[in-house]
Amino acid sequence: MAHVDRTALAASTLNSKWWLDVNTSTYGSPTWTPVAGIMEFKASKETTTQDDSDFDGSGYKSSVATALAWSIELKLARKPTVASATAYDAGQEVLRAASDLLGTANRKDVRWYEITASGPVTETYRGYCTVSWSEDGGGMDAADTVTCTLTGQGARSTFAHPDA
Repeated sequence: MAHVDRTALAASTLNSKWWLDVNTSTYGSPTWTPVAGIMEFKASKETTTQDDSDFDGSGYKSSVATALAWSIELKLARKPTVASATAYDAGQEVLRAASDLLGTANRKDVRWYEITASGPVTETYRGYCTVSWSEDGGGMDAADTVTCTLTGQGARSTFAHPDA
């Protein structure tokens, strides 16, 4: 039996490695506005498969991937900015405002990427999405949070990491 070299793993990376920006300009000349106050970040990619079994499979079924979908669910802390006690984060406000609109006005260009000090800068994604915004509510002693869901419209792409 051949020896298999295994790469030793270093310290764990944390889920807090993700940053998300929303484009407030054009696709070709973007102006990236960061979204602050992210408490939870859940990016997902769903694969749709179809049965493509045939008699040549010796009784084994087979599936083929026919579509992909992506989405991001964010839990955001709604806090005023340090600069103004009467203003929320600019990135959050772009998403909140878009969630009140329909059609292409609800469509936003976003990018998300890992940003860990002295860590990997490998994963970077960009895509158009629709925006939904929902106040989480709670008791009088609960912190003010919202859930913002970004549902992909078409393919996500990769880009050169801002810090690479």
